[in-house]
Amino acid sequence: MDGNALYEAIAVVFIAQLNNITLSMAEVITVSLIATIASLGLNSVPAGLVSILVILSTVGLPANDVSLIITVDWLLDRVRTAVNVLGDAYATDAVAHFLQKRLEDSDKENPFHEELHQEVVMLQSAAGSRRPSVSASYHSSFNPSIRDPSDPLTWREEALLDKLYADVPLNKVETV
Repeated sequence: MDGNALYEAIAVVFIAQLNNITLSMAEVITVSLIATIASLGLNSVPAGLVSILVILSTVGLPANDVSLIITVDWLLDRVRTAVNVLGDAYATDAVAHFLQKRLEDSDKENPFHEELHQEVVMLQSAAGSRRPSVSASYHSSFNPSIRDPSDPLTWREEALLDKLYADVPLNKVETV
């Protein structure tokens, strides 16, 4: 949630500058640390205004200018979300990069993953070796407890099954 931490720290520094209050380096570090901790604990709070108020009260800054941040928060929220998503993607990629060998080894040790992998390979090879066909029996879709398969089909059932199993050329199928 690095977008939230950056937003909250910058908002507090903005309010301090708006009130002509100069923050020392220790106060800026305190604001940054509290914003980081608050973004971890309060990441689901909309607009992060609660954590900004907590940080302002911790540093001893006035909270009456938070209304200025509320007016532009709808726009800054989009940027904050983009930074959060980008940061999470980088973290995921870094973990996958550094732990790739360990993940592959754990997949080899886990019999369920190995069995699943073999099944996927088998299905992929079977899908590549066969072409689709409509040679299924007309009676295969009916439940024997409802209808006896040896009974002849009615004209309506035959018409429905003909439509169901009709060959449709793939070049005429359009996707929308």
